[in-house]
Amino acid sequence: MLFTQFSFAQWVGNDCDEDHGAERKIEQLTQQIEVFKPEFTVPTASFVYFCNEENCRMNHWMNTPDSIARLKLKGVNFMYPGDEWDSDSRTFEDMQARERYRADYANLQIDPTPDPVEISQIGQAVEKRLQEMKSKVPTPLLKRIPPFAIYIHDLEKVLEVDPARGNHRIFEGNTQQRQAARYEMCSQVAWFTFAFPWGLNTALSSGMFRDRQFAEKGWKNGWSPFFKWQIRLSTEVFRFTDVKGSLRTINFWWRKKGVKFFQYTGTLRGVGVADE
Repeated sequence: MLFTQFSFAQWVGNDCDEDHGAERKIEQLTQQIEVFKPEFTVPTASFVYFCNEENCRMNHWMNTPDSIARLKLKGVNFMYPGDEWDSDSRTFEDMQARERYRADYANLQIDPTPDPVEISQIGQAVEKRLQEMKSKVPTPLLKRIPPFAIYIHDLEKVLEVDPARGNHRIFEGNTQQRQAARYEMCSQVAWFTFAFPWGLNTALSSGMFRDRQFAEKGWKNGWSPFFKWQIRLSTEVFRFTDVKGSLRTINFWWRKKGVKFFQYTGTLRGVGVADE
């Protein structure tokens, strides 16, 4: 029996599924069934919904038990929390489970945009993250990180961050400056993104932001190097502040050489391969 994922659980786009998250999960599900040839497949993830005004748009694009069932994939059955499976009868209550999920999807509760966070708190969080970046990223690499801007829509402010220089500023901004900012989010998400090492990963999972240039640049060619570094630092897979950390970093990336080669050759072949 195969238990696997059938829908996305993170940011996949602004006003549509620009990252093809739903389609990619269907392809992965189909390939897993073809390769493993299980007698039964039970989709178990992701039974999530995006529950805030800042991300509920993505509920319209996710795969559901009904949409997967319409594909008529061999051996696919859904189970609802509390369901039991009898290995003797080897049967499922698939239709009843999907009916219960259908009722859940029809009654999604959406929370309002989080309360605003003060500008001073956001500034302190950004400064903290810039200092971490300066202390952990080698200067030649740090100097290559370009500046970027975020429009904080509930405060109507623009946050500009220049990692190479280690500074930032938050200002009113005119219409052109607000529209030119690549990212858009509310102040609570902006604060959380910088306040904690795992803040960006949380923002990606929640999808509570917009990337205005994603359609043109995508993940690989345009996702801010600052954010890529933040993800690496949060998992401590890039640390040269001491001997132990340096050896751990070298060992990690050496063991990843096969994955990186696969990603690189996939890019050359024009095959979309998710970044780390």
